[in-house]
Amino acid sequence: MIKLINRKIIYTCLLLFILTGCREPYFPEIDKYENLLVIDGLITDREGPHLVRITRSYSFDESYPESEQFAVVAILDEDGGMENLTEERPGHYYTSAGYRGEIGKAYQLVVSTSDNEQYESEWVILSRVPEIDSVTHRFVERATTDPHESHYGMEVRVNTHDETNQTRYYRWEWTETWEIITPIKSSFYPDEERCWRSNRSSLIAIGTSEHLTDDVIEDHPLYFISTENNRLRIKYSALISQYSMSREAYSYWKSLQEITQNTGTLFDPTPAAVTGNIYHSMDQEKPVLGIFQASAVSEQRIFIDRDELPNFLDIPSGYAACEFFATADSAEKAYYLDHHYYLVDIYMDGDLEYYLFCNAEYCYRCTLSGTNIQPDYWPDN
Repeated sequence: MIKLINRKIIYTCLLLFILTGCREPYFPEIDKYENLLVIDGLITDREGPHLVRITRSYSFDESYPESEQFAVVAILDEDGGMENLTEERPGHYYTSAGYRGEIGKAYQLVVSTSDNEQYESEWVILSRVPEIDSVTHRFVERATTDPHESHYGMEVRVNTHDETNQTRYYRWEWTETWEIITPIKSSFYPDEERCWRSNRSSLIAIGTSEHLTDDVIEDHPLYFISTENNRLRIKYSALISQYSMSREAYSYWKSLQEITQNTGTLFDPTPAAVTGNIYHSMDQEKPVLGIFQASAVSEQRIFIDRDELPNFLDIPSGYAACEFFATADSAEKAYYLDHHYYLVDIYMDGDLEYYLFCNAEYCYRCTLSGTNIQPDYWPDN
């Protein structure tokens, strides 16, 4: 019995030694995924232009990918047609404005880089997609690590279904637009007080009904709009786009979602390369990242007004850092000019001429962060 106990103690000590004594630093082999070609393209049944973006993967300590310039990019179809894309800005290749895909037809992307490397995608069929049934939004309160604080905002959800049970795999993108108004109006720039700012989604939003009998996506959460920024201060709108995809494409986006959006804890997946359906034409063992897709698209627009949120919320304007100084004193005027403050306006108050200065130009010129051309879908009120 004593020998048995001693043996257990020895085994326990050995286990502890293995777990605590052999702590060697681990450096993942991420350098082999650096400077690889990354291709992301999508065509739909809507008129273009459609975008194919080509960049290079970058090292862990860098911030932005390098654009792949001067490539020759084309889209082939099963009938022998070819659409040549134009590089309108570095790494961004566009089809012509009138180009559109056809449901049921197969397409292939071909790329020739400036160093004469040839890449091509698998042939993909432009699949149909059901209409969006509805896009809903609701006010939610999210708990934080501080029990005395919460995050507030609107949660956007989508509903759709396919009566033929053929789609099963879905992806969503959205373009959001919100109204901004500067804290002061300048007579020098009379049309730059009210603007609209837009932003394309960067989150990966996917869903599947593969484990359900019916092809139904019900109350699926897309994204959260926080009241800690100015998007919901006046009026907000978003155009939700819905795409269908294959099981293979869904697996690609699912893996990419897990790597890019769920990292941060010990149990999250280790960052690694996610390969799609694009290959080197002559050497399929040569790594390349990205995916080329073709899908029909269905869209639905939503609007959210400020009065749909509780009155107690103090939604920021985005202009908290703006400071204004009015003076009729010539010495103060000279001081502000010498210290590079911006002259916003000149006005009379009685017999005195006042000069209004500001610490930042964007505080009275909204076109520096948006457009003053009202979108055609925006309500006049």
